[in-house]
Amino acid sequence: MNPEINKKPSTIRGEAHAFGISLVGYISSLRETGVVFAALFGWWFFKDPYGRLRILGTIAVVAGVVTLSVGGAA
Repeated sequence: MNPEINKKPSTIRGEAHAFGISLVGYISSLRETGVVFAALFGWWFFKDPYGRLRILGTIAVVAGVVTLSVGGAA
């Protein structure tokens, strides 16, 4: 079998590699931004309700990303 065929890592292997070379807090918070974008996409295009809990969750995720980017690692 040719090892050159499947050189691109899958998402799971890519995340595992990122966890191995970076701080877990950075990777986890950036991964959670995908949930925020998916909820905003659903609200914008499909008119899904965007209630208080989603707003609070969005604020929490954005605050975490901003805190990590401004404050850096401890």
